[in-house]
Amino acid sequence: PIYFLFNLALVEEQMGNIDDAIKYFKKVIFYKSDDANAFFSIGILYSKKGKSDIAIKCFKKAIEYNYSDYFSHFYLAEEYKKIKEYDFALVEYRKVLELSPDYSWAYYNTAQIYYELKRYDDAVIMLKKTIEKNPKDMEAYKLLCQILIKQEKIKEVKDIVVKFTEKNDNGDMYYIMSKLFEIDGDKASQLDTLELVFENQDTLTFDVDSIKKEYNELKKSKWIQTNIS
Repeated sequence: PIYFLFNLALVEEQMGNIDDAIKYFKKVIFYKSDDANAFFSIGILYSKKGKSDIAIKCFKKAIEYNYSDYFSHFYLAEEYKKIKEYDFALVEYRKVLELSPDYSWAYYNTAQIYYELKRYDDAVIMLKKTIEKNPKDMEAYKLLCQILIKQEKIKEVKDIVVKFTEKNDNGDMYYIMSKLFEIDGDKASQLDTLELVFENQDTLTFDVDSIKKEYNELKKSKWIQTNIS
């Protein structure tokens, strides 16, 4: 009955019936106490319910019965990260990368922890690895540029932004470019670049309303009374 019960659990999960799904996964474990997939699935569901303590126990059991499954290590790391147990999270992310060296999310999430701990040099290394594995990861580019600006490595940020925008129109990267012009005190170029941001809102994840406010204030500072609606 294990296959049948597992599929019943999956159906309940797809229907949003998390408690019923957990019940069926637990029945799977009743018949097969070392079913790593069932423990992993229960961990995911308890994570969705916000019960990190139970989720962590489930992911640990999944790892006990199938150590080589990097997803179990990854989601265990995620739960530790969620409750700010950063040392434990870093250990699990390292295990993910030992098992799956190309898994870019593990590099990026490790970088996020280093950023929170103000270990900026380590974060930069991880973000560059993220981009190496996934050159389209805009979140990695954004965080990398933000850290480099904090470190006052403006030339490196400029090189990244220019290289990226030569091949891609991207609202986020244009916004970062506008901040570089702000640092340089070049208001005219900053204004022009913000207009490129608005032309590429479909690739913008920064808050557009705050950018519009910034744009309008910059316009006023140049004695031009024009608003973006």
